[in-house]
Amino acid sequence: MAGTEHVDNILKRLASGSTASRETSQAGTAATQILPIESRTIVELAHLSLNRFVDDTAPSLIISGGGDVPQKNRIPMQTGADADLTALVRIQEERIRALTELNELAVSTTEDATLAIRGEEKSVRSWAEAKIRTLEEQRQQWYARAEKLVEEKGSQMATGRLAVEQEWNDLAQRLPQKSRSRLLMQANIPIVQRAELTAGGASESMVSRARRNTQASEEVQNVHWKMRASVDNLINQRVAQTRNAAREATKSLSRGAVTSARNRIHNAHTQYRASETEAQRRVSVLEQALRTRNVPYQHLMAHCAERVRCQREPLLLRLRNLV
Repeated sequence: MAGTEHVDNILKRLASGSTASRETSQAGTAATQILPIESRTIVELAHLSLNRFVDDTAPSLIISGGGDVPQKNRIPMQTGADADLTALVRIQEERIRALTELNELAVSTTEDATLAIRGEEKSVRSWAEAKIRTLEEQRQQWYARAEKLVEEKGSQMATGRLAVEQEWNDLAQRLPQKSRSRLLMQANIPIVQRAELTAGGASESMVSRARRNTQASEEVQNVHWKMRASVDNLINQRVAQTRNAAREATKSLSRGAVTSARNRIHNAHTQYRASETEAQRRVSVLEQALRTRNVPYQHLMAHCAERVRCQREPLLLRLRNLV
């Protein structure tokens, strides 16, 4: 048939090391020379990527390589080639197809699980943030109530406080030592020191009235602080409970999604290993037969290995984008 080429001829051309192949080997390409090698399998990386959602102690996942690289073509199957060589090509193509399907399933499953988990995280985070905003609004409302109560109590005490301060100011005006009188008019001086500054000029009733007024002010201040502290303790506790509930909800949802994804990957991997074991046995028999008859096949195997490597790169890139 015109335009066809036997597998034997294709392998001879691969083995001959064409000019294009030599130039690629010498100069290198961005895909083969720049990208580092990732030794772990796609399935292993998929499991590690999923593990990040359920294991808080898991180390950061760093994936080497990955990129959009040109894909290697399949070797066309033609009649008339060496029978064992043709069988080897067919088996290798089937192995590549099965591995590619497994890897694609592992990556797509990981992408779907990651998308679902991120969506649930966003939903839970939105709920938690709304709940915390409500709690913070309640905090400010209780602060305002405390302020109002303090203001009301302060208004009730204002008349008495004004009378006490006026009494001490009048006394200060009568003192002969102006420096002391100025000190006496400072409201933040304790009552005992005020009395000392008057050098006996303050009566016991003045001191008693000032002490009772100061004590009442301190009690109001203490109540104010206690009310704010009680509000803070209660609101902070509920905020912590909300955040903890969000974390637990996210972990629970993540565990479910990860378990489902892992089971799907595991089942596919189990089926792949079963068929791959048989394929490896058949390949081993064919390789032995080809070696016995001195039929070249090594470049076929190298070509298949390169195809697998090229097919891995876009999948590695997709996994890297999930990290």
